[in-house]
Amino acid sequence: MAPLQLVFREATPGDADAVAALINGAFRVDQTNEVYVDADGDRSGLVVTSAAAVRAKLAEQDDGTAVVLVATAGSDPVLLAHATLTKREDGAVAWLGFLAVDAVHQGAGLGSQVLTHVQKHACDRWNARRLEFDVIRSRAGLRRFYELHGFRPKTAADGSLVLAPFPYAAHGDSWHGLLRADLDFVVYSKEL
Repeated sequence: MAPLQLVFREATPGDADAVAALINGAFRVDQTNEVYVDADGDRSGLVVTSAAAVRAKLAEQDDGTAVVLVATAGSDPVLLAHATLTKREDGAVAWLGFLAVDAVHQGAGLGSQVLTHVQKHACDRWNARRLEFDVIRSRAGLRRFYELHGFRPKTAADGSLVLAPFPYAAHGDSWHGLLRADLDFVVYSKEL
């Protein structure tokens, strides 16, 4: 069976609920203890993002500082993938946020298609020369995925990894008992 070929478009306000559901579903399925306390625990209550947060990011599309991309399989309206790009440093750097693939389709090459598309989109839209994002440091498999696509962890002058704190407060009480308490992010970068 041939892999699905994604069709990308910019999200609209009418997509906000579906985008939030896609992101939340994609981030809940990790069956490891790299992020979660219990690899098999119930995380149905974990809220990674909300429709309101998606609508706020969509508002940034109007002023040209961000783009929310969604992907479907041809004319099928069901969203299969999502990524957000935000312009930084006058467009020289684009920040990738919430790359998410529908849980049922993870491992089928769709994430690679999304990465290829967002790199081209950042170059075409803002003439970006670098793409950056962060990944939870303990997600070894996910970090390998990005490294196989040419992304590298950013390092400080002393050679240490550039880290960012995990935003536990943004998740309210939904993370208690689910997420590990020692999470942080590694910042990744790739010249385009």
